[in-house]
Amino acid sequence: MLTPTALRGLHDIDNELRFRSNPGFVFHDSRGFEAGATEELEIVRKFINNRATERSVDRQLHAIWFCLPTDHDARMLTAAELDFFERCDTGKVPVVAIFAKFDSLDSKAFQELRDEGVGFVEAQKRAPRRADESFERDHLSRIFQCKYPPVNELRVRNMHEAEKYGEAIKHTVVELLKKTSDALHTDALRLLLTAVQNNNLELCMANAVNSGRITAAAQEALESGVFPQGKKLEALIRGVVIHYPHMSVRIIHMYTLLYWPN
Repeated sequence: MLTPTALRGLHDIDNELRFRSNPGFVFHDSRGFEAGATEELEIVRKFINNRATERSVDRQLHAIWFCLPTDHDARMLTAAELDFFERCDTGKVPVVAIFAKFDSLDSKAFQELRDEGVGFVEAQKRAPRRADESFERDHLSRIFQCKYPPVNELRVRNMHEAEKYGEAIKHTVVELLKKTSDALHTDALRLLLTAVQNNNLELCMANAVNSGRITAAAQEALESGVFPQGKKLEALIRGVVIHYPHMSVRIIHMYTLLYWPN
């Protein structure tokens, strides 16, 4: 189990990390990739390959959250990190790139707008959009040109100011889970994610709708003029309820590899 500390962590990718608040999420934390070094990248590649051969779902790796800070232009997307997306084939395990500290780019964009003569309030309003556009043009395109780009990406702002941006942070967490769910390649894994995040009704509803069962039943009813009955209705209900796994008690784990630079 994880306990808070102000000290620099000693990362062993084989160690399982869990939170008491939700032990169903199991994390494996890798070390950062140092410039010019290949050892850590090889450790991560070996870990991913080993987990890919596991037959038990409890031993498999289900997703990778690749965290990249954006608060330092000099180290934005280092060669070592780009090398991961160029050389590391993760197979069916989706990678979600998480760009942290994105509010630093908002601040930079705000200052640029002010230097151009834009008023304070208007600059605050326009800064996030300019930051997004600049990032997509100058940095994000480099990742998606790699051989093995991430399946999804998320930009995270103001995580260090929980009291001020509490609701926005909650929305960011929900968005991360949604992007992870969208990236998973089977309905079974989406159900697995929903099961361990059992209080997220928004994710449950999204998965139920995206499964296509509700749309197919509605289309059939529209064409036939008859609402599903009997076994068809039972199958529809069962197909929807399965996306709400917290209705039954189960012990299940979602395994995620977390990369965060040192």
